[in-house]
Amino acid sequence: MSHPTAAERAQVGIRLEKRLTKVLKGLAEYLDVSLNVLVESILLHAVASDDGIIQPPWRSRKSRLVCANLMDVYGLQDDDLADLALLGVVADRASPQGQLFLALRQGRDDQALAILSEHPELKHAIDAQGFPVIISAARIDSIPLLQWCLANGVDAESKDEAYEDTAVGWAVFYGNARSATYLADRGVNLCNRDNEGFTPLANARRGAQGQLAKFGVRAPASAFQPLIALLEERGAQE
Repeated sequence: MSHPTAAERAQVGIRLEKRLTKVLKGLAEYLDVSLNVLVESILLHAVASDDGIIQPPWRSRKSRLVCANLMDVYGLQDDDLADLALLGVVADRASPQGQLFLALRQGRDDQALAILSEHPELKHAIDAQGFPVIISAARIDSIPLLQWCLANGVDAESKDEAYEDTAVGWAVFYGNARSATYLADRGVNLCNRDNEGFTPLANARRGAQGQLAKFGVRAPASAFQPLIALLEERGAQE
């Protein structure tokens, strides 16, 4: 059996690299993050088991987020990722809570509403990314879900665990004017500052300048102009 030459190995490597890049681009689009963020996240996860040598610069929540996303996309089981137990990520698609989180991640608000109607105790559930249900509703721009949450006593000022931002802040971040307006009309605080120092108005202006696209935000820059007008009209501060 002949061994491949260096040139042949190089050609195979190029083909594999192209295929891998295509897969990663598709995964990044599915996860709503930039390709750079995805690749860096995977690399950080690879060294997460050896924190004594390499300290990941991101919060542990970020590592959990990446692992949970990879599990959702590829249908991995708990033992399919070497450091899964270390990061505390558990795959759950069988329980009502697991089905709720999957529906929210896929933007199926009708299915999420059906689950919540049958299991209202899940209204305070928090997914692996640290997002409460009401914030997930704002991220997917679902007015019916927001209405259900508020009608069932969910705090409109609930914050996520990773960035400590509220539902209206996330609605603005993703350029979701409907959800932002709905929440603003109900008197929510429009000046919350997340733990990175950004208010909704600051993020709206970043979005209008195209600075949020690198974080996977698909809304065009023009989508943020109405949000800026809304926030300024309501007296929001940057």
